[in-house]
Amino acid sequence: MIYEDGTPMERAENFKRQGNNMVKRGEKFYEEAVVYYSQALDEDYEDDAFRSILYSNRAQVQLLQKHYNYCMQDCRRALDLDRMNVKAWYRLARAMNELGKHGKAASVLAEAIEDCPDDRLMREMERSGKLATELEDRRRRDREARERASTILTEALRIRNVATGPAFLDTSAYTDATRVDTDGTVHWSLLLVYPETGQTDFLADVPENAYLDDVTNTVLEASAEWDECHRFTPSSIFLAFLLDWTPVMARSKISSMGDDDIKAVIEKHRADGKVGAWRKAAGHATLGDVLSSSGYVVPGIPTLYVMRKKCDFTRKFIKKKDV
Repeated sequence: MIYEDGTPMERAENFKRQGNNMVKRGEKFYEEAVVYYSQALDEDYEDDAFRSILYSNRAQVQLLQKHYNYCMQDCRRALDLDRMNVKAWYRLARAMNELGKHGKAASVLAEAIEDCPDDRLMREMERSGKLATELEDRRRRDREARERASTILTEALRIRNVATGPAFLDTSAYTDATRVDTDGTVHWSLLLVYPETGQTDFLADVPENAYLDDVTNTVLEASAEWDECHRFTPSSIFLAFLLDWTPVMARSKISSMGDDDIKAVIEKHRADGKVGAWRKAAGHATLGDVLSSSGYVVPGIPTLYVMRKKCDFTRKFIKKKDV
């Protein structure tokens, strides 16, 4: 029931009771609980301690719904009204822990315990500290694993005489998954560009011993939606790349550079006239053969251009070096 004729405080207390009842009824009624607590907060009365409880109660429902940021907002509102609200401190820390902010949660709880010592807060602070340590250990192990993988890949590329350089195309939409497997085979991500149509194909995992004919046969086995006239078929195309189309640079150096610096380096490389001629990639060659060939520089992600044979567009396109 809603006491329309009661005082604002009486109406707020009634909304609070109904909110509590909705929480007890279970997950399907959580949204209704939020509505009731919000209605209680909308009433016009002056009782900071009671308002703090309402914000804390609504925060609990947000926590149960995994709306962690909303939970944190309500907890902070509750604490602005009453810093002795233990439940608000506890729920704030729980939301932070759920978001992986374990160190921050431990810090917040240490601050809370100074004002209102509580065993529950102490236990959550200890848990937060443990989670923070575990998270840092995982991050350290992941970082070390990435460094080992990078070292192994760098050595594998050196042995194969594979030159690398910065990307001259926007490849931010693609994830470079280049790696060395347990057998020592390098697996590459591969970008195929169709300059005639402006389309691309991205292959996330292509082993270095894959034949280019097999790659194009797989990609072009069925015509793409944009190729309604079926112009791009394994027999009608060839793969090509420009010699020295990007400056040679170690992957580690590229990763430490900003976008503007990379752009400037590429522009200087082109202005100096260091870009060579187009070269056709033999279909019977492997991807590794092409990437190791003299003059090929891996532009971030290995990239090959798909061009149609005996095509006016292709003839005009290969006369220029602006890709």
